[in-house]
Amino acid sequence: MHFWLMDSMKLEHAPPGRRVYALVCLVLVFGTLFYVIEGPFIRPIANQQVRPARAAIIDELSGTIPNPVFVNDAAAQLVAAGFKVDYYGPNQVTVALLAHLPLMGYGLVIFRDHSTGGTGDPVSILTSEPYSAGEYRLEQLTGQLARAIVSTSVADYFAITPEFVRVAMQGAFSSTIILMMGCTGLANSEMATAFVAKGAAVYVSWEQVIYAWRTDLAIVSLLKSLVAGRTLDTAVTTATNNIPPDPIYNSQLAYYPLTQAGLRLTEQS
Repeated sequence: MHFWLMDSMKLEHAPPGRRVYALVCLVLVFGTLFYVIEGPFIRPIANQQVRPARAAIIDELSGTIPNPVFVNDAAAQLVAAGFKVDYYGPNQVTVALLAHLPLMGYGLVIFRDHSTGGTGDPVSILTSEPYSAGEYRLEQLTGQLARAIVSTSVADYFAITPEFVRVAMQGAFSSTIILMMGCTGLANSEMATAFVAKGAAVYVSWEQVIYAWRTDLAIVSLLKSLVAGRTLDTAVTTATNNIPPDPIYNSQLAYYPLTQAGLRLTEQS
């Protein structure tokens, strides 16, 4: 190839065919440079995704603490924002459902679930599948599934761990907002980082034990703020401050990563 692009005098006096060829090369070179500057090297691919207008309410908690008022209020808020809402009751919250969750095209997922975890311990999210030592042996051996005890139930249940999110969940989320309503969901960031690594835009949860009535009120308040167009940081603060205090645990709603403070429900992530 002759480098006509490097010398304007040569380009000016070049044969017409070569001048056209050189101009085409020039366009391609500058187009490539523009893509490098404005493309994924500056803004990651995940941050260019449009959040799907579909939401899921995964309601394992209704197996022991039903609250149809919460379900109706949360769904109504999301429908008002233009979301299609799918509801999964206790009998549907299986290991298989959660494994396929990233493939299902949700822009927002609400886990109304029991959860376990504390400082230094992995956070786990319960399914509705009763625990059995003989099932999911590989997943148990590799730490993807754990045995969880619910004080209000006579049975123990399988619960998913951050390793399950990283390894067993198939596909990737599409800039999804994860609202994990259970206790201690952000006692540490391991579950949050697993969801974000799987494509979620942000993970919102509680940093200590939370009562069901309090998390129900808070998440409806959070959704109202997001639907009204407020930023995530404002919505989280409002949701925590607008509900009755808990004198025992005083758990605070938080989110990860903190860089998503300005996130809005219906904008690109």
